[in-house]
Amino acid sequence: MDASVLLQSLVNSYGLIGIFLASLIANATLFLPLPIDAIILLIAPTKIFNPFLIALFAALGASIGESTGYFIGRGGRSVVEEKYHKHLNKIDDLSEKVSKWGFGFIVLMSFIPFLFDL
Repeated sequence: MDASVLLQSLVNSYGLIGIFLASLIANATLFLPLPIDAIILLIAPTKIFNPFLIALFAALGASIGESTGYFIGRGGRSVVEEKYHKHLNKIDDLSEKVSKWGFGFIVLMSFIPFLFDL
């Protein structure tokens, strides 16, 4: 089953809870972008649900979903350090640049597009 079909069926079957779950799933994936924004944009004009409630449930799901990446990163640091200790110099180099140039470096790096931004 296609991921977008799964998200759409969650929303159709479970209403606002489906929007919450679809948003949570779409934002919890670290490497696979899912089209939750498009699904929400298709649902909002139908007037089946209050647009404020759609935004609220989608935002709650997205917040919790995005937090999973943080917690995986925080808990998985030791695993990465053991397995990829040779490549950690690159991360240390970036950390030094942020410490040295601060906000300007972050602004400069924000102009580099990531996979999900394209």
